[in-house]
Parts: sequence; structure tokens; C-alpha cells
Amino acid sequence: MTLAPETATVAPALDHEERSRITRHHVLDAAVAVLVEEGYSGASTLRIQQKANVSRGRLLHQYPNRDLLLVAAAQHLAENRVRAAGQAREWPAERTDRLRAAVGAMWDTYHDLQGYFWAATELWLAARHNASLAQALAPGERSIGRQVRASTDGLFGEEIS
Repeated sequence: MTLAPETATVAPALDHEERSRITRHHVLDAAVAVLVEEGYSGASTLRIQQKANVSRGRLLHQYPNRDLLLVAAAQHLAENRVRAAGQAREWPAERTDRLRAAVGAMWDTYHDLQGYFWAATELWLAARHNASLAQALAPGERSIGRQVRASTDGLFGEEIS
């Protein structure tokens, strides 16, 4: 038995931009995992490609070289965590309670950032002898620093920060 055309449902096809966004996200998550699990020396584009389960062409279309991919992956992880930490929530009105809640929120956030810590450490150690990697890392680190500052201001409130 077949369905009449008017009752059949077909999932809408994703447009090119949405497919690219999904692929980028998937590749970056795989790159972070490989960087944390295997270190900078083990984080080859082939290993990341395998972990992300994407074609070589798809990986290289998104990120033409390994260092750009690894820098983007570490920044992707940090931005996601900082963004999650800065999400609006109800804060206690009393100052001491707010401080406790803010410190607790920061602990949760930075505890969750252990992957970023190790990824960033691997990259900065590699950058010590790789000037182009160091140059690629610097703008992202400054951006993350500004985001962390803004998030901290939101956590502690205008009165304290």
C-alpha cells in the first residue's frame, strides 16, 4: 500500500549553508576531542576526519590546514562554554547569597572547561616553536578574555564588578 502524494511527508532538505554549519560544528567537536585525547602531535587532519566521519574534501573545504582547524576548535569550545555561563538566570538579591551563587556558577563553568584548558595548553605549547600558530591563537585568546570579563560582570552584578 502506498500513500497518496498529498499525505506523504518528506523531511525538508537542508540548504547548503545549514549543512555547512552542521559540518563545521561536527568537525570542531571532533577536533577538540582528538586534541584533548591525543595531544597536538596526535591531532592530525586524518585522525580528526575519521573522528568526525567526514570526507577529506569536506574537512579541507571547511579548514584548509591543521593549525587553523585546531585554533578554531579550541575557540569553538571556549565560546560555547562562556556563552552558556553568561546565560540569564535569576540571581539572589542579597549580596552574600549572590556572591556564593556567582562563585558556584563560575566553578561549574570552569570545571566544565577542562577540555578547553587541555586543548589550549596543547596549542600554546606547540605555538612556542611555531610562530604562525602563536599568531593565529592570539586574536581568539583576546576575544575569549573579553567574553570572560563580560560574563564575570554579569555573574557578580554591577554593584560588585
